Order: sequence, then structure tokens, then C-alpha cells
Amino acid sequence: MTKYNLHLTANNKELQKLQHELEIKNSDLDFLAQHDPLTKLYNRHYFNQTFLNDERAYDNDRVSLVIIDIDFFKTINDIHGHVMGDKILVQVAQVLQASVRDADVVARWGGEEFVIVCQHVDIQGAKELCQRIAQELQDFSFDNNIKVTCSFGIAMLGEHESIQHCFERADMALLQAKRTGRNRYCCA
Repeated sequence: MTKYNLHLTANNKELQKLQHELEIKNSDLDFLAQHDPLTKLYNRHYFNQTFLNDERAYDNDRVSLVIIDIDFFKTINDIHGHVMGDKILVQVAQVLQASVRDADVVARWGGEEFVIVCQHVDIQGAKELCQRIAQELQDFSFDNNIKVTCSFGIAMLGEHESIQHCFERADMALLQAKRTGRNRYCCA
């Protein structure tokens, strides 16, 4: 009986250890499902699930969207290589995260594009955020002394407007910022 109890105790400890490891793995999977593995920012899937697919994710009181594109990122990759390009993406993500409020959501949309959702922020507040980010990018010491600028497209969610439509307007504003010289913001 004692031998059986010792064996049972050992098996229970092993099961507890395995259960703990499984909980850690599940937590890691939850993180990976919602975050970009490189920048650790929220990913496009999280943004879509939280904002585009769930109109209740925000209250319709002054929500602004900012879409950000790193200027001439392909040139950074072509000159310095993709490893350095990845480092620049991580550093830009750090600047973005440090520049926003805790309530703002920063996501990597894909490639060198990012999205910021700012609740309780009007167009003027979004412009000020873009100016602050641009200044932080200018002041930041990027690896290899690479100079990084970004273009910004801003749109404020209109009354009875879908977040998808607001996103499209912000995207058009981003294209305008890129067409008119980059390293600037444009508003929809």
C-alpha cells in the first residue's frame, strides 16, 4: 500500500507539473494569437477582431484612427539588410508605444504599417500625437544611425460611421501624406 501511495503521489506531482506547463503554453499561444511576434504589438488579427468586427469595442465619443507607414522602408532593407530592417521595426514600435496613452491601442498592421486607435481624442489631439511621434522618431538613436521618418493618415470616426469606413478614410489620408512628400500627416 505504501509503495502504491508513493507511486500515486509521484504521478500526481508529474500531472501537476504537466498541467502547469500546459497553462504556460496556452498563455503563450493566446499572446501569439493577438500579438505580432517581432514587435510584440497587437497584430492585425487582434485589430480586426476588436475593432473592425466588433463595433461595440469603442464608444462613439471622439475615436480617432492613425495609420502610420515607415517612409522608404524598402530602402532600409535593401541597403542594410532584413535583419536591420527588423530591428528598425522593433525600435519604431517602441517609439510608438512610448508615445501613446495607456488607453490607446497600437497594432502592427503588416509590413511597415501600424495603426493607432485613440479613444476620446479628436482630430486636433490625433495631430498632436503624430507631431509627438515624428519628433520622437527624429530624436531616437536608431541602430546604424539610420534616420527614420513616417507618414501618417488620420481620420476621426463620424457619427453613425463604421470603423471600417473610418479606417478607409485614414488610409486615403496616409496615401495623400506619402504623395505630398512623406514625413507628414494628413487628415481625412
